[in-house]
Amino acid sequence: YRFALINDIFMQFGEDKVDFCSGDAYSDILVNAAFDADDVDLAHHSIVATTLFMEIISLLSSSVGFCHDNISEASLNLDKAFAYYVGVDQTIYDIDGYLFYSLAQLAGIRFGTINNETGESLVNSQIVDFFVQAKSLTSSSCDPNDAKLRLVVDSIKAQMN
Repeated sequence: YRFALINDIFMQFGEDKVDFCSGDAYSDILVNAAFDADDVDLAHHSIVATTLFMEIISLLSSSVGFCHDNISEASLNLDKAFAYYVGVDQTIYDIDGYLFYSLAQLAGIRFGTINNETGESLVNSQIVDFFVQAKSLTSSSCDPNDAKLRLVVDSIKAQMN
């Protein structure tokens, strides 16, 4: 969403406040620009989203590492990552939740990427499908050297970026 929302952010904070050339510092720049503009609500939401994003990425990565020695831990980490992605009070295909699923639904509505048949954003459809694939790969046994789970987990990460 960094580049999709760039014009809105420039209008809100001013082009001099937001340097999008540095992708690694995007979250820090957005939070600090929100604080500078006295938009504390946006700053708080940005901090929560960034923290949850890092936790989801950590859980996904550890699920790959655990898949050989402790498959139940690998599976549990996938469950936790999915729960953090979806959040609480989320109705499927709706924007009533509080975390990434709902944000992706809002972005899908805004940018016209909602599947007309299901009502779900294309990003959410892909991420949910990838989580289902990852879960099935940890249902019996997996090998951390096997590229299948790593590929699916990397696909989730790529969609979330």
